Amino acid sequence: MRFAILADIHFSSVAAIGKRRGDLADILLLRAVQRLNRYLRPDAVVLLGDLVNDGKGPRAEDELRSLRRHLDRLDAPVIVLPGNHDPAPDDFYRAMPRPDFATDCGGIRFLSFLDEERPGYNAERSTDDLARLRAEANRSPGPLVCLQHVPLLPPDGHDCPYHYTNAEAAIAACREAGATLVVSGHYHRGVPLLERDGIRYLAAPPLSEAPFRFFMVGVQGDTVRAEEHALAMPGAYGLVDT
Repeated sequence: MRFAILADIHFSSVAAIGKRRGDLADILLLRAVQRLNRYLRPDAVVLLGDLVNDGKGPRAEDELRSLRRHLDRLDAPVIVLPGNHDPAPDDFYRAMPRPDFATDCGGIRFLSFLDEERPGYNAERSTDDLARLRAEANRSPGPLVCLQHVPLLPPDGHDCPYHYTNAEAAIAACREAGATLVVSGHYHRGVPLLERDGIRYLAAPPLSEAPFRFFMVGVQGDTVRAEEHALAMPGAYGLVDT
């Protein structure tokens, strides 16, 4: 089973903000959708939050609906989570399809977590969600993939400054549930695939910053592979994309 991971689109219909090409974000998403449909053909597509740059601004809902029109072109099922830049979940899901907590696709179960934000752009997993995660230990066999916006990562092997205030409990719950893969966004440098105690972790880079990257992930049994793709053409080609 292969699925695509896109994160941190930061669509801003007003202007670019620093390295974030939010002014191009709807075009970048459309290009990603076209590439996925024509060439990569994933079994599912996951978007891990920060679809817009200013979720409290007057344009936020229109921006989300513009992105939704592109997502509706996808040939694969889509799971969309909000990030800290997006509107609150109830407002966010007026424009986007709301996933169930558990979504089964291609023999994989995806769990979608809408965690509460904490100071410093961190997050915390609720007691109820920890219990729902641990309950997955009793389900039928098959890979389990946990999805969230803020990176849930082991304490070593990366330089990500963002974390969960109860990361130890959240990782323990992933371990109890037998999670295969934990996938996040939020950290724009990204974290390549790493493994601790049988669980793989990955933080996807932003689609909004050059070279406009996203991941294709393949999961088969206990084997996980991640391949990075970029929408920008390689500089060695000596071409200009406008």
